[in-house]
Amino acid sequence: MKLKYIFSFLLLLLMHLSLNAQTALAKLKFEDAEIAYNNQDYVKATQKLDEAEKLFGKSNPPILHLRILILDKQVQKETDWPSLDKLMTSCLSFLKDYENVEALEEKYRDVYKIYAAVTDKYGSNEEEYKAYLKKQKDKQIAIEESEKNRPAKVYVFRQTGIGGVLSPFGVLLNKTLVCKLNNGNHTVLQLNKGEHQIRIRGFMKNNKFEKVLEKNAGEFPISVEAGKIYFYAIRYNAWNGKFGFELLTEEAGKKSLRETSQANCNL
Repeated sequence: MKLKYIFSFLLLLLMHLSLNAQTALAKLKFEDAEIAYNNQDYVKATQKLDEAEKLFGKSNPPILHLRILILDKQVQKETDWPSLDKLMTSCLSFLKDYENVEALEEKYRDVYKIYAAVTDKYGSNEEEYKAYLKKQKDKQIAIEESEKNRPAKVYVFRQTGIGGVLSPFGVLLNKTLVCKLNNGNHTVLQLNKGEHQIRIRGFMKNNKFEKVLEKNAGEFPISVEAGKIYFYAIRYNAWNGKFGFELLTEEAGKKSLRETSQANCNL
């Protein structure tokens, strides 16, 4: 009879020791999950948290709180309805089960803020989430359409030097005079996508040179894409009075922009 009691006692002792060992191991797994979370390794954090929960035999406030934090980070990185649903369900479970536990007040506040932020942004059910996705898609389409219609910027620089220094150079867009540039000036044209005709010619107060100036005018077709920036420099040959219109690299264009001042184009 004594042997029976001794055996039962030893069995209970072994079970108790095994349970304590499991609990200790579960705590270590939970600590590993916290470390992984802090290192932004959310896959590993979830794995360690699952192992801890299995060893504990059930979830508990620290495990559920950390799981919610992990899900929130994952949703921020890549959003889909199953992940959102799991996050909101976990939040509601925590908020319901631990509403009156004073020791969990800080964790409760964390979960409440996450749930409020998620539902405010995505809605609280699948239909509202689908409506959010449609709204985002419509917004992206509107942005893309706006980009397609955004005018190109075309900077036109007048080179410095003695050539034509006494007269301004006129910049005509599709036969309309838009600006007169003196040495060291630039202007910027806002052009819709497509083909445009730029005309460069000299201007002088004395009309007797008008025929020569008109004869030496340069015609330059350009093509622009929506939203892009272009840099062009007017080149003037003092020997023959002819004009050139050179497309600059972005680096050269930005350098010219720093070295010139914007002309007053109020004609």
